[in-house]
Amino acid sequence: MNGVPGVPRVSVEDVRAALERLTVSHVFAGADRMRRFLQLVVEETIAGNGGSLKEYRIGVEVFDRGQAFDPRTDTIVRVEARRLRQKLEEYYSGTGRHDPLIIRVPLGAYVPSFANRDLDDGPVSALDRHDGSTAPRASIAVLPFLDLSEAGDQEYLCDGFSEELLNALSRIPALKVAARTSAFRFKGKADDIRRIGTELAVEHILEGSVRLFGPQMRVTVQLVRASDGYHVWSRQFDRPFSEALSLQSDVARQVAASVGVELGSGSGTDASCSADAYRSYLEGRHDWRQFTPASTARAVDGFERAIRIEPSFAPAHAGLAAAYMQMNVYGMASPRDLAEKARTAANRALALDPQSVEALTQLGAVNAYCDWDWASSEEHFRRALHIQPNYVDARWLMATVCLGPQHRLDEALREAREAARQDPLSPLTQAMVGAVHLYRGDYDAALAALDAADAIAPFSQTSLFRGFVNLARGRPDLAAVGHDHSPYRLYVQAMLGHAAAVRAEIDALRTRAGSPLAIAAGYAGLGDIDQSLEWLERAVDRRIPQLIWIDFQQPWAVLRGTPRFEDLRQRMHLPVGEALSAHGVFTRDPVVETGSDGEGARPPKA
Repeated sequence: MNGVPGVPRVSVEDVRAALERLTVSHVFAGADRMRRFLQLVVEETIAGNGGSLKEYRIGVEVFDRGQAFDPRTDTIVRVEARRLRQKLEEYYSGTGRHDPLIIRVPLGAYVPSFANRDLDDGPVSALDRHDGSTAPRASIAVLPFLDLSEAGDQEYLCDGFSEELLNALSRIPALKVAARTSAFRFKGKADDIRRIGTELAVEHILEGSVRLFGPQMRVTVQLVRASDGYHVWSRQFDRPFSEALSLQSDVARQVAASVGVELGSGSGTDASCSADAYRSYLEGRHDWRQFTPASTARAVDGFERAIRIEPSFAPAHAGLAAAYMQMNVYGMASPRDLAEKARTAANRALALDPQSVEALTQLGAVNAYCDWDWASSEEHFRRALHIQPNYVDARWLMATVCLGPQHRLDEALREAREAARQDPLSPLTQAMVGAVHLYRGDYDAALAALDAADAIAPFSQTSLFRGFVNLARGRPDLAAVGHDHSPYRLYVQAMLGHAAAVRAEIDALRTRAGSPLAIAAGYAGLGDIDQSLEWLERAVDRRIPQLIWIDFQQPWAVLRGTPRFEDLRQRMHLPVGEALSAHGVFTRDPVVETGSDGEGARPPKA
């Protein structure tokens, strides 16, 4: 048998037969370039040339982009790779569900993998389970409900109702629920139900609408089978708005019964509150989801308003904790003060509802960012995931703010990948996979994951992480865009040789009591180790959240090994000695790569 290089149990003949079945199937009908894409990557891989499958080559040979093609500005290959993965998933979940050999293109790569269905576990997909059980689970996605109010101004209510219903369903142990970010990617889009089911890898779709008229609300809900668009059931509910929470529980129970699973304990939304408090809470959730400093401040107002009206409403306290932690990351007030406010709100939420996964997650974040209590942080994250295994926020946060700083990088990568598997259409989860690869020093894998994030949607963190990759590779010229609004901007400018401008801006920051982290980074770029350490110590005193990654950020490479820097690390309870993994820790001098002009970009000396 002529085996595929690196895959001895799969023959070239079997791969070509599988490729033929794919390319003549109805899934690839009319998709000529997609077939060319698949044929190129498969044939080159079985010929032993997988290493040549770079984005530039595919763009030129498959998509006719010409010799001037620049993958950094033209994303055609990344976008079409995502579509190819979707078509493969569609084929193997339908026509090819009994095919003996499975071809897939892993996320973040162009070299396909091959699995013999009889010998291997087969390709990992969004339908696979990771909890050790072999029993299949029913699966569902909750799409954003439509706003049918006359004024069209109830988006916050529709989104909130959909999200709260999703959360209620997520607590049903036997039900797999698509993550919010992936499901909400279809908001406002008239996509075919079958395609949505394929992209989200679910059997059922729940969709509906909300209409308010005075104190009353009308909610229409439809449960649709994704494979053929068949309506399993449809219901209309006319209730007072004050009964919105109990209505979510009713819908969750009917959905569970319709897809053949038991509701389980703690899966409903049993809390109650007044209509005004619930409306304020939903407004706060909507603002918090906008992820800007201004919207986060509005979210705090919404949650506090809900709490004033209904002090015993646990979700409002949990939401307030999340908003305070978001303010902390944005640097909107004293990190210590915001951390204590978040801790108080989260603990109050847990006192009212011990099963609040959001409150547990925010306590995990406070323990990591502000307390440097890694054991307590992990305990809170894992308690949240025990209650709700597909609560994606807890998973990617545990990977990046808890396991990563402890240099438990293999575990961090597993958790980040699982978050991306659970929420495959979220640019955030894909970017966090890239972040962990960055911590590990695997820069090619980091860039591939960041490319996957960008192919989904623009996301601010991808440019930041790219900037760190480029700094580690000795290319501050390419890092400048990624750090143009970050605390490390002055470091990049110093690396580019703008020493006088950096000193002037440091002076301005010191005059107006600016960020000590930014000042420390600027001095590090100038090579002023004593001043950099002094301002870094001030940053540690203030407990600025970004400090937890100092082992993986290039600006601090020049400080490593000095007694004062190691003292700072010990204050933060970061691993030392044998516990310190070599993965991802930058050396004093970054790797220097040559640019397109053949000249190296070694940082200038201050």
